[in-house]
Amino acid sequence: MDLGYLDTREQFTKKDYYQLTQWTKESIKTCAHLIAISEFTKLEIVKRFNYNPNHITVIYPSVTPPSKIDKNLISKWN
Repeated sequence: MDLGYLDTREQFTKKDYYQLTQWTKESIKTCAHLIAISEFTKLEIVKRFNYNPNHITVIYPSVTPPSKIDKNLISKWN
């Protein structure tokens, strides 16, 4: 989701921190395109991993409400 672990190293064991950083580096190195959850995350990926910003798309996490609510489904929960 993000790179927050890079700034909070003390919250992880040495092994976990190493795995997170290695998995991230390998994923970034081998992917064709990245999806980031914010512009900040995109900028961090570019800055910390020297990744091409043109190969990152920002897609904000969200939930789209249903266009129509099924009244029969609601009655089952009441």
